[in-house]
Amino acid sequence: MTQDKRKKIGVRTTCSAAKSKTCEHRAKKKRSATLLSLLDTEDELFNITGDSMSIDVREWLTVTFTRRKKQYKPEETANFRTIEYAVQTSASVERAFRTPTSPTGLAFPSEVTETFKDVDKWEFDVFALNEASQGHSLKYLMFVLFSKYNLLSQFKIPITCLISFASALELGYNKYQNPYHNAVHATDVTQTVHTILLHTGIMHWFTDLEILAIIFSTSIHDYEHTGTTNHFHVVTRSEAALLYNDNSVLENHHVSAVYHLIQNEEMNILVNLTTDEWR
Repeated sequence: MTQDKRKKIGVRTTCSAAKSKTCEHRAKKKRSATLLSLLDTEDELFNITGDSMSIDVREWLTVTFTRRKKQYKPEETANFRTIEYAVQTSASVERAFRTPTSPTGLAFPSEVTETFKDVDKWEFDVFALNEASQGHSLKYLMFVLFSKYNLLSQFKIPITCLISFASALELGYNKYQNPYHNAVHATDVTQTVHTILLHTGIMHWFTDLEILAIIFSTSIHDYEHTGTTNHFHVVTRSEAALLYNDNSVLENHHVSAVYHLIQNEEMNILVNLTTDEWR
């Protein structure tokens, strides 16, 4: 075989490989477009571009969503839409919900079970759930979502721990009789985020640990909220402001107070996480 023929065959092989890669990329973009069509085009995330955010933020998003580090050069100005980028580059997981809405260990009154028929919908009535559960909306919702996403089994969460933890959360949320940042608000936010995860399909791009982190964080995000602002704490020199040196006073308190709760082994729902998962 002459050298010219070898070169021609080499060119054809290279072209075929490139064509195959292009087709694969197009198919990937098509799947991404289908998912993105479900998103509100007015969403702020939809219009974010690479040059509108810092290099640190872009690097964090890439590491978070693609599981691999990428070094960005200061002069790089590639188009970057956070959700689209996540969908195009992350691995998809077919996540199926478990059908039972009454996990073993917690009895569901029939009125509560009835309200959960709409738990996957945007129009879910959190006030109806709170009334049916006699003020325990957060506890019941946490059980339903931990069961739906199979978190109880996946992370070996003791049922008794989840009951104790959820009950303690409700007490803390209602500690200051806050008319807004209370347990009903935590329930509403948690269910809303679940609906977004479900109806955008983005839940299929998160690991089980990330799903656990999402449901956990929405449930605790305003724990023991005083009903006042960070500025109020700073100017009145409250104990919390002094403790956190005026920095994100309430946010620091919400998280710290919850982690103090789970120091109690009876409430530690994260007891069976590995060291890496805990970190």
